[in-house]
Amino acid sequence: MNWRNHAAGYGLLSRVLHWLIALFVFWMLYLGLTMHDLPLGLEKLKQINLHKALGVTVFALVLIRLIWKLSNPSVKAPPGQPKWQQRAAEAAHWSLYGFMLAMPISGWVMSTAAGYPVSYFGLAKFPLLFEKNKQLQDIGHVVHEFASWAFIAVLVAHVGAALYHHFVVKDEVLKRMLKD
Repeated sequence: MNWRNHAAGYGLLSRVLHWLIALFVFWMLYLGLTMHDLPLGLEKLKQINLHKALGVTVFALVLIRLIWKLSNPSVKAPPGQPKWQQRAAEAAHWSLYGFMLAMPISGWVMSTAAGYPVSYFGLAKFPLLFEKNKQLQDIGHVVHEFASWAFIAVLVAHVGAALYHHFVVKDEVLKRMLKD
């Protein structure tokens, strides 16, 4: 069992982080898309707080994943994969990382500017970055929402490409994220 990546596949830590982040991201996206429809009340506040705490978790996991990615060998593209697909895959991966960093940061800005602290499952509160500021709250909201929808679009392309490689091309692209 390889902990580290190698030219032909991902190591155990990369795979665990990938699927753990995916689980939290889908949970967060679900909460983010459904909590707006709830009436203001305890249930909505619970979902908002859970969404924020999961955002902090994803942010931390993504930082760990990036450090691990940069300190490990790159996994090579499958033989015969066109250069444009290799470039598209790399652009999509870096976009996903960028969005997974931008969303929690913009969420924190939005919360701070609204005067609401970010709590991590009630265990710790992140400091308010600045005074209440409606204009900054609106900017944080726009960035958070735009990044969310752009992230979803790239995520759909990412999952679609993995399934395309698995079922149509029948190469090892998806399998190497499932096993060593």
